[in-house]
Amino acid sequence: MLEALEAGRAIVAAPIENEDRDGGSGGVVDRHGNLDSGMEAVEQRMIVSQLLESLPPRERNIVVLRFYDGLTQSEIADRFGVSQMQISRILARTLDRLRAGAGDVLA
Repeated sequence: MLEALEAGRAIVAAPIENEDRDGGSGGVVDRHGNLDSGMEAVEQRMIVSQLLESLPPRERNIVVLRFYDGLTQSEIADRFGVSQMQISRILARTLDRLRAGAGDVLA
């Protein structure tokens, strides 16, 4: 516990703005590069992962087979022993639910 307290004292906060003490540029962003534009994509992947986990296993498997593994609806239908039309309906309903869930998370 002592190490954690000592480590906590070592943290120094620095402003992110682009001005240094003399009024010129040289803030953290200038010294260490720009903000990572890929961070939004990481956040979106985390949201999608959480939303997929909220689905029932069958629907999750169908979405994964279609969009991660690249199987066609017909190939998925063969695996599940149902018609392509049933897979199409399941995907449409599931994607609507995922969109609604994403809207709730991002709102």
